[in-house]
Amino acid sequence: MSFQRLNDDDMTSLEFFIRLARSGGKFFFLADYLAEYRIHSQSATASLGLTSERLLKYLIGIPVRPEIETLKIRFLEKLIVNAVSQSLLAGESANARKLLASEYYPNAERHRLRGVIQNVCAYLPRWLGPVVHKAIWRLKTAYLV
Repeated sequence: MSFQRLNDDDMTSLEFFIRLARSGGKFFFLADYLAEYRIHSQSATASLGLTSERLLKYLIGIPVRPEIETLKIRFLEKLIVNAVSQSLLAGESANARKLLASEYYPNAERHRLRGVIQNVCAYLPRWLGPVVHKAIWRLKTAYLV
């Protein structure tokens, strides 16, 4: 599983391992191919929609050893920026503001266009911010396609 880009399968696996860890599960690294599974549109994970925001709720509160904290920060920085956009698209400005205030939201992102747009949209009136963010998101999507 790469920290650079997670797909839905990776996020589902990560959520499963987080739940195992929280319940006291122990892990060992074994460099071997051990399992295979299939995914279909009727599966529970596909229908529940594991989002960055849900995954963050699990991960942020998990304490890690100091030597691992840097990896956690790098991983959560990528996840939290996406979660802010998901919150705004869902009309959840208060949650977007909470995520923007998190220590895991990358400072460098705050000065990039996406971070500035997220901040502005999160602090606009509750009825306006998500509408503006959706409009910008649609323009970006149309422009990139």
